Amino acid sequence: MELHRRHMMLYALMLLALTGMRAPSEIFSLSWGDIAYRRKKYDDRNAMMQPMNIIDNAFMLEASLDDGLRLTTHKIFDEWMCNDMGEVDISIISIPENTKTGSRNVPCLCSGLFQQIKDYYHFMEVEVDGKFIIPPFDKDQPIFLELFGRCKGKVFEKHAFNRLFRELMARVGLERIKFTPYHFRHFFITQRIKAGAKVPMIAKLVGNSPTEIYRTYEHVILEDDLESLLQV
Repeated sequence: MELHRRHMMLYALMLLALTGMRAPSEIFSLSWGDIAYRRKKYDDRNAMMQPMNIIDNAFMLEASLDDGLRLTTHKIFDEWMCNDMGEVDISIISIPENTKTGSRNVPCLCSGLFQQIKDYYHFMEVEVDGKFIIPPFDKDQPIFLELFGRCKGKVFEKHAFNRLFRELMARVGLERIKFTPYHFRHFFITQRIKAGAKVPMIAKLVGNSPTEIYRTYEHVILEDDLESLLQV
């Protein structure tokens, strides 16, 4: 049970970092019917679609030498690789209406991550209510599922997610500052600002007002503007 929950936490944290979604309210409200895919010409001028380095370089080096790790990381990030026509797979996530700021669409480079989650369920082959949890999935099936225990077949339990996150922070020695899953949202917004995305676009994607983004991330915006001035 705990190993499965750690897998779910890993996928959830990566999705948070790549989309800026709220945890746990938005991310654990997602079902497979909320995800659509679109193949699009890659444009490196689009600051919202720039890849982000969310994995430590040392780990990536280790992954390149390990067949299992290399397969996993390549599946998660393979949509960043253009095909011969210079196209990439864009995931369009539809945030449900019953969330804090209502419905919205979030385009992101997460196709490989969703495929990895599907492959994981296929590998587990767990049966819930007489039906195996394997692709293709029902559109109403939650993406993040409990597969064991009394909550089997239900949405990943948010208290277990928060507990595992605290344990992770303690294990890696990040206890001086009280980090929460919400910091992955801060990471996403900060990285988009540094990539040159316009604040109104960022605000629309994360479900905030531009005023709130300017107020919270003023130091990031000013730092970025200063760096631009020094480069002139």
